[in-house]
Amino acid sequence: MKVLDFFKISFKKPNLDENEALAYERRKNLLDDFKKVYSRLESIENCNAYGRYEDATLLSRYLAIDIANLLARFYS
Repeated sequence: MKVLDFFKISFKKPNLDENEALAYERRKNLLDDFKKVYSRLESIENCNAYGRYEDATLLSRYLAIDIANLLARFYS
């Protein structure tokens, strides 16, 4: 046996049952949706900072849609 084989560490993913896998996927999707909402909010803040209020108004409508989608996903 080689000396390097003694120092190898293999990390395996944990085996999740069906409920845990669904919960993990749901959490991942919710975090992605939160990132989208936060990004949209930052865009609105930038538009307001530079005096582009019409653009901020348009983006705020889509922000409301993103929030509604997030809530719908949260409550299934």
